[in-house]
Amino acid sequence: TTTTTSTSTVVVRTPTTPAATATVTTSREGFDITLRFVGQYSQMVEDAATAAARYMESAILNDLPDVGGVDDLLITISILPIDGPYGILGYAGPDRVRKDGTFFPYEGSAVLDEADSDLSFLGLLLTHEMHHILV
Repeated sequence: TTTTTSTSTVVVRTPTTPAATATVTTSREGFDITLRFVGQYSQMVEDAATAAARYMESAILNDLPDVGGVDDLLITISILPIDGPYGILGYAGPDRVRKDGTFFPYEGSAVLDEADSDLSFLGLLLTHEMHHILV
């Protein structure tokens, strides 16, 4: 579990009083995505997937209970031939969901077409695919 800490400083001034400064530090347990890469992949794919996962973690505010040693979501990423350039770029979905009534996934997978794994918008593509796992 990642703990996110943020610090804010507020300065208050009025015409009749000296400036007062208050610093507030808050922290929270965060949502964690673990990435597992299978097979051959480039540094570009790893960097884009990591950036997409960090973005998704920042958008989900709550930590979830671990399931089967997974905190909070494990995404397996692989590069396979699908249909060649600019057709199906990739696909993704949940593989295992929690049995606590939420049915929130704790494992999912994303597959990228090997012909499209070097696109300039790979980060956006992986963020899109990660949404398929979560929703």
